[in-house]
Amino acid sequence: LKQNCNTPRSELEIFSTIDVELTNNNLPFQWVTDSGIKTYFFNPSKDLKKFVVTYTFSPNPCRLENDFVFQIDKNKQENSLGVEKITKSFNLIINPYSQNSIGINLVSDPQPCFVTGDDRNLLFGISQIDFN
Repeated sequence: LKQNCNTPRSELEIFSTIDVELTNNNLPFQWVTDSGIKTYFFNPSKDLKKFVVTYTFSPNPCRLENDFVFQIDKNKQENSLGVEKITKSFNLIINPYSQNSIGINLVSDPQPCFVTGDDRNLLFGISQIDFN
């Protein structure tokens, strides 16, 4: 795969503060722990763009509800969403400026969920982050 570095990119780039794991089906998955997660969305184009970002959340192994709040660049907060026994999706509209990034922080008041062999406090999983 070759990439022409002189060609302007037009899509949104996503970076996260937690590691991506793979499920048994080789699909990307992230466990959000009590240290939280911050996701950065970078707009490499020369234009202001509007994206609808969809987070798909999965419950923790203990099936405990953990509410959280989206915090966008420390300025705007979205509604809380509890993740309990089912997978849920949440849409968020972002408008990253040209060649700039927007950071989205997930703030949570965690209930402890520990599984044997894992020292992390598993709040909920992110099974998908999509945008269009």
